[in-house]
Amino acid sequence: MATQYIYDAQNRLKSVTDASGNTAEYVYDAVGNLLEVRRYSSSQLSISSFAPPAGPAGAAVTINGTGFDVVASGNQVAFNGAPAVVGQATATSLAVTVPALASSGKISVTAHGQTVQSTGDFVVTADSGAPTITGFTPACAPAGQTVTVTGTNFDVLPNATRVEVGERVASSTVSSPTTLTFKAPQATIGGRVRVTTSKGSVESADLLAVWPTGIVCNGTWIESHWASADGPATAISLDLSKSSLLYFHGQKGQWLSVQASNVAPAGSYVSVWLVLPDGTTVTTSPVRFGPTDGYTVDLPPLPATGTYAVRFQATSSTAVTASVVIESALMLTADAPATQVAVSVGRTRRFAFTTDGTSELSLGVDPVVLTPANHRAALSQIYAPDGRVIPGWGQTVLSCWDTTSPSGCHILMPHLSAGTYAVGFSADTNVAADATVWLSNDIAPTLQPGVPVQVTTTRYGQTARLHFYGTAGSGVSIDLANLQLPQSGGTYVFVRDPDDIALSANQTTTQYVAAGGSMLTIPFLPKTGTYTVLVTPINGSATSMEATLDPGVPLIVDGPVKALSTNLRGKGIRLVVDMVAGQKVGVGITNIAVTGSTGYPGYSLYAPGGTKLSTGTCPPTTTPGCELDLGPTRVAGRYAITIEPPTDANGMSLSAQATSDIVVADTVGTRARSIAISRYGGNARVALQGTPGAGRTITITDFVPTPVGKHMIVSVLLPDGRPLNTTTPLYVALDQSSSTATLKIGAFPIEGTYDVFFDPRDAALASFKVQVGAGVDVTGPGGVSIHKDVVPGPWARAVFAGLVGDHKAVGMDITSLTNPTGTNASLSVFDPDKWGMVQRDTISLLSTCPTSSSGCDFDLPDLTISGNYQVLAELPVTKPDDAVVQISVNSDIVVQGSSGTFNLAARGQNGRLLFDAAAGHSPCIKTTRLSPTGADRLVDLTVYTPDGVKYTAGALYGTQTMSTLQLNTVPQTGQYMLLLDPANGYPTDLSVTVNLPCGP
Repeated sequence: MATQYIYDAQNRLKSVTDASGNTAEYVYDAVGNLLEVRRYSSSQLSISSFAPPAGPAGAAVTINGTGFDVVASGNQVAFNGAPAVVGQATATSLAVTVPALASSGKISVTAHGQTVQSTGDFVVTADSGAPTITGFTPACAPAGQTVTVTGTNFDVLPNATRVEVGERVASSTVSSPTTLTFKAPQATIGGRVRVTTSKGSVESADLLAVWPTGIVCNGTWIESHWASADGPATAISLDLSKSSLLYFHGQKGQWLSVQASNVAPAGSYVSVWLVLPDGTTVTTSPVRFGPTDGYTVDLPPLPATGTYAVRFQATSSTAVTASVVIESALMLTADAPATQVAVSVGRTRRFAFTTDGTSELSLGVDPVVLTPANHRAALSQIYAPDGRVIPGWGQTVLSCWDTTSPSGCHILMPHLSAGTYAVGFSADTNVAADATVWLSNDIAPTLQPGVPVQVTTTRYGQTARLHFYGTAGSGVSIDLANLQLPQSGGTYVFVRDPDDIALSANQTTTQYVAAGGSMLTIPFLPKTGTYTVLVTPINGSATSMEATLDPGVPLIVDGPVKALSTNLRGKGIRLVVDMVAGQKVGVGITNIAVTGSTGYPGYSLYAPGGTKLSTGTCPPTTTPGCELDLGPTRVAGRYAITIEPPTDANGMSLSAQATSDIVVADTVGTRARSIAISRYGGNARVALQGTPGAGRTITITDFVPTPVGKHMIVSVLLPDGRPLNTTTPLYVALDQSSSTATLKIGAFPIEGTYDVFFDPRDAALASFKVQVGAGVDVTGPGGVSIHKDVVPGPWARAVFAGLVGDHKAVGMDITSLTNPTGTNASLSVFDPDKWGMVQRDTISLLSTCPTSSSGCDFDLPDLTISGNYQVLAELPVTKPDDAVVQISVNSDIVVQGSSGTFNLAARGQNGRLLFDAAAGHSPCIKTTRLSPTGADRLVDLTVYTPDGVKYTAGALYGTQTMSTLQLNTVPQTGQYMLLLDPANGYPTDLSVTVNLPCGP
């Protein structure tokens, strides 16, 4: 029962009764001054008010109070000593009729062996001339049938008497002051009959059933009953051919349920319908009143205020009896004391709450006691005011297990618009539940950069919602430090953007954070606005933490060293480095120390667009420390480095610096140059202007590391910074014992600027000499050393001219490989600026070519630069003569219309079908293979929207001759594209047809 407020005729508060039946009575003097407040427990007999304060014999009076017997006959009521009839009773109200012999005076009530009197007098008045109803016939009538009403004081003047059934006005005729007739109105289920004249109004005690669909009076109709929400149970009797109607008055938006008990035979199936005030029926499937004693039918939210009916009918010839109650959802108030609720076997209990649209709420149930034990209870999802299901956010936990501690479950609410919502709660079959329910406003601080905020939740299921303002294109980290949980387990953390949409996996993923804390990194913010970070304990328990929005400590390239420290568990360090395109920088992290742990801090490096470039660890036992290599940077912007302590560490300290790489030009034939790397994390490079058909020899001498014993790796990098990835990688390692090394580049595979990269390990310092010579020395016949200007490498190269907007793909046929050194070749494509290109719809710079497939392809995105493009094929052989390959560059075959034939004869060639579709349509695309099938002849089918966004994908598998791809309700009108991409670029012939609607 919801909290009930009673007011008198002067609109003064007379009494308040809470959900448990406890009542407070407000007592006033003659002029309206409050004298005292009397409080009564739910079991204590009391009269707190009655209404109306006066009336004639036969008038209806409602007595409010506590401790009444819920069975009407268990209460004895008298008006100044004259016994009265009690019509209906609940524990807090009685509906009585003023007896004929009543006189003005106190009202008394006797129940449960106690007797009390009202504070004020009820005044008995003379007959007011208001109409009365003694009865009507028939009790059930189809719309339009005549109903006769008997009573007194009907007004015989034309249009002076108004008759209503439920909420509908009926056409009536008054034949005498004691008799009138009316036509049963259309569009109503019926209800009480109300007669109104200028002297007053009266409602019938009996109910008129107006014939709804499926009910025939004197046929399938048995009985009508009136029930009050949360009132006493009503006994119903049913069989296969007859229905029972249970009427009640409902308010718009009210959440009600039908609770059945005392079902005989137990487990009977019963059809239940809700009939609306206009007579329309909301159907449900037959439900089983059982299999034990009870069952719940949850009604949808009521669409209007008025008289409703629930219709029951047995589904078999066996007679069914049951007791039914119309039960209101348990109304919850955010941040109010927790509410105790008991759910009987077979029942569901609904909780309801109202929000103004600005609240951020969570609902939790804990503790949960199940009888018998070792079972489960569960929350449903959230039901909106219109009955729609709204899923909970993130890591909502709907199941409550009494085998865990805590035993509860909880729902994290999304942002809800204004209205009244409901959530259901039930236990396993044959299990009863006693639970404590919490509805809470979430803790929602706004984080400012660098300002720690202490966040504490105190109620079960309560969530911390951390808001911060972010700018599109930037990135941030959020420290959740010193995370305290009273029970074992951790928390889930996830992020919503300014439009209340969960960030996609490439921006951030839901993270599990164990007790102690962690750093949440959002590498890329897609929008400008206020973001929300939700921290919800996995078991719903209360928690506390220190939250800090960390935009990052700037590291100035070649600037001062930054000494940084933390002193809380889970608190990390974020560094940011602003770089221009093409810049080459090393970052050194030294003087690493952790408190309270033997573990290693871990680092992650992020590009300006949020891509994670690398990860690693920084062992405190390694000196000087660890280092990260940034560049050459293709994209200008802010790069971020996050450093997280071990999970059990109580603090961390370190020093960090960013240093430009030392770059030495390609000076062939000059004397050796001395290079000194004097800043931790620094690197050096020798830039070689590579031209296919030329070779170089790099000689390194006099290598001295600091501290002693550290290594330096020397490697060759392609123009875009990737290692020259041959089957025998071009690198050497130097240490104190081998301070001299030679690196031979037999031939440059493509045109561009290469780097010989000198990278001291563990952020060490180093000095050495380097000399560049033309050509290479190789061993000839008889072991004689021969100098050559070029020694071709195990690769093939092609060049093609491309224009902006071109649709191209590269294919490679492998005819033969002699003495292969591996099972895969690879393809790379470099744009006119010598940057490696990514394959279409991927972030991959490399296409791996299994030699077993005799070839492969590299699908280019639409070209955005005009100029010469280079193709590099790296082959698993020791010399180029051992490989026979052919590289081809092909334009896509483009067909416009709803059908087309594609002869994809060249290796790597793709097809494009451009077809029109209207928003909301669901066309089918049928692709037929015209060439032979084969296990390795798969064709990828990808559809793009008119604005170029990937919409859906499918495949024509190698063993299939035909495949159908259905597009379900396309989002916009315009020209769509189907891309036909044979796997590994295998040549094939295809026919494609677009059908609307979908059909053969």
